[in-house]
Amino acid sequence: MVESGIKRALVFYPNSGEEWDASNETWVKGTGCTSPKEFASLLSKAIGAVDDTWNEVVKSGKVGSSGNNCSGGCSNIPIVVGGCCRTDPSTISAIRGVL
Repeated sequence: MVESGIKRALVFYPNSGEEWDASNETWVKGTGCTSPKEFASLLSKAIGAVDDTWNEVVKSGKVGSSGNNCSGGCSNIPIVVGGCCRTDPSTISAIRGVL
């Protein structure tokens, strides 16, 4: 991204939020978010909240908007999405579908 002149990006690398039971070496059922569609919806809401916050920060003058590729909120910022524990290709596909 440096070569392309992009100075900022949002990186989301969430896990499912499930609890790990170390004693039994297993994931605790009923915790976290295991539905790819629900997971994607929650992440989309998080990105929207970051976008709203960024727009407010720019409007307040706390950061400049010129030359940082971010003056229009998150829609002008590259978004990199990955997945950690208990996410899989179907989760990433669902996320891509809502972004």
